[in-house]
Amino acid sequence: MKTETKLTRRGFLGSAAAFMAVRGFGSVETLLGGRPELSFGVLSDIHIGSRDSTGTFRKALRYYRDRGVDAVMICGDLANYGLLSQLKEVANAWYDVFPGDRGADGRHVEKVFIYGNHDADGLGFYGNPGTAQFLMHSPGRTPRELQAEGIAGYGHARAWEECFHEQYSPVYMKNVKGYWFIGGHWDTQAGVRGLGDFLREHGDKLRGEKPFFYCQHQHPRGTVYRYGFFTHDDGTTTRLLSRFPNAVAFSGHSHTTLTDERSVWRGEFTSIGCSTLTAHGANVSRTYENLMPGRNYHGRPSRQGMLVSVSGARMVIERRDFFFDETLDEAWVLELPKQADWSFKTRAERSERPEFAAGAFVEVFYPEKVGADGTLRFPAALANSKARPFDYGVTIEYRYDDDDVSLHRYRMAGPTAHLPKAHDADVPLVQCVLPGKYMPLYDTGEYRITVEAHNSLGAAGKPLTTGWVRIPKE
Repeated sequence: MKTETKLTRRGFLGSAAAFMAVRGFGSVETLLGGRPELSFGVLSDIHIGSRDSTGTFRKALRYYRDRGVDAVMICGDLANYGLLSQLKEVANAWYDVFPGDRGADGRHVEKVFIYGNHDADGLGFYGNPGTAQFLMHSPGRTPRELQAEGIAGYGHARAWEECFHEQYSPVYMKNVKGYWFIGGHWDTQAGVRGLGDFLREHGDKLRGEKPFFYCQHQHPRGTVYRYGFFTHDDGTTTRLLSRFPNAVAFSGHSHTTLTDERSVWRGEFTSIGCSTLTAHGANVSRTYENLMPGRNYHGRPSRQGMLVSVSGARMVIERRDFFFDETLDEAWVLELPKQADWSFKTRAERSERPEFAAGAFVEVFYPEKVGADGTLRFPAALANSKARPFDYGVTIEYRYDDDDVSLHRYRMAGPTAHLPKAHDADVPLVQCVLPGKYMPLYDTGEYRITVEAHNSLGAAGKPLTTGWVRIPKE
């Protein structure tokens, strides 16, 4: 059984000019006002398991090589199970594309790589499902024997120096074409040990108008996303970098998709989330505590990275999907230091909202028995909107003859929220679960279901609603 209602659309809210401050249109040279002084690739969470899993990584490296980068940054989780053999496959892929750390034209290309938790701890995670799976496929071998083959057992410094032919240091700094890069290897979830002393020692080199670039694996607390704090540090990095308005921090760990505009945080410094290149694909659901994927997931992975071009204090950040070999969305253009309020709240207020097309309506397929799930179906919020639908908010209301009212809310990932923009049209109809526990049957009263389309900053356009409908009778 189903109900449906028709709804008209509303004009866009927000300012296109304000949105342009976040995104850029045109070539990199146009956006920078000339050729870049520096360009570098950024990846994270590549999770190499064997040579067979290096295909997308090699593709990304070739893309960066062909774009003439000066450096490549990888923000941790290089080796999926923390094995030395896996770290060697990362190095083999790098040197196959950049032999002798040189590009196709013979120029030096710098490595800015760091360990993540998978590299540093690896098989030490006995409760990690991935570790359990690895042990299951290694019959007759004990965890102790396998750990002896791990990076941790071999020695973090020894493994690094053998694979990448450079000295290992928990925190290090490299200069690329006059710009400083700092790498902080994984220590614990809390943060990078020794970072404060390092920044105090080198602070005079880092201060100024020219940006410097810092990478660690976990997100600095209180910056990007603001959800899922298990992927953030204890706040020490945020406190330390707040002394440097020209600092740009890159981090991974959460695998969050680069289509999320909250991948860029700008406060006392700039923080950028770097997504993932792993086969599991970029993540949407971790950005909300109560997000339900329902039955609308597109079913395709999204393996993402960035190309950063710099000229003076201006940066252009191109986002790319290496699974599809497509641009994810328009480039981000950033000026250092920030010139205006870049808080998520302000950006949401100024942003364009995804809108449903004229005549769109929502269909409700009520469950046939108590406790069973129902289904909700509606057109994706695509037409006449420049703002992509990132997720949908569903509100279920009940009112009864005795004036008692109940309310349930949940949010559901958009089916193509993690994919390049071109794929929004692939799924014109969104279908999701209506949880049975929220669906009373054979009762007196009425229900109303409302659906809102949100952009990744949480701003919503005008909703669809069923209007008040009688609860089905037996």
